[in-house]
Amino acid sequence: MEKTLETAFVGTNDCPHYETQKPLIDVIEAYLIANPNGGRAMTLGDFSKRTHISPPQISSLLSGRAKASSLSREKIELLAQTLGIPVLQVYILSGFIRTADAMTLVGDRGAEAIEDSYKKMCGDPSFYFCAPNKIEWKSWPDSAKKCLVLVYQCAMLDRLKKLYALAA
Repeated sequence: MEKTLETAFVGTNDCPHYETQKPLIDVIEAYLIANPNGGRAMTLGDFSKRTHISPPQISSLLSGRAKASSLSREKIELLAQTLGIPVLQVYILSGFIRTADAMTLVGDRGAEAIEDSYKKMCGDPSFYFCAPNKIEWKSWPDSAKKCLVLVYQCAMLDRLKKLYALAA
């Protein structure tokens, strides 16, 4: 009997990589449901044909027994293409790339550096409208704060590059 969404993921919470790549698993499961075959969720066999990833590899990935990052770059690209998302998003959703990989905060100043950037953002006439108010900001998880600060820092870097190009 071919595995379907309902039969493929028994006992997955005990597998070593399940929690780390749960966001990717959720996207794949949503894809299987959103692309039915015969009125039921797409089978792993059909998904395998679209992604060129073997059914056992897909099952291991979805159960958390195997890391998505263990797939070849080519298979990650086919998975991303099938899901309609960028390759980088597959790596982020699988937990292979974390916020800390793209943003380094100096030593023990992590939280302080985030707060400093938030204050600069609030005072920046070209960006203050994107900053949440102080009450909202305090309720945000650190990961969301880091992401917004990273966006702000990238925007600032882009602005500096444009100014430098004008001066040259």
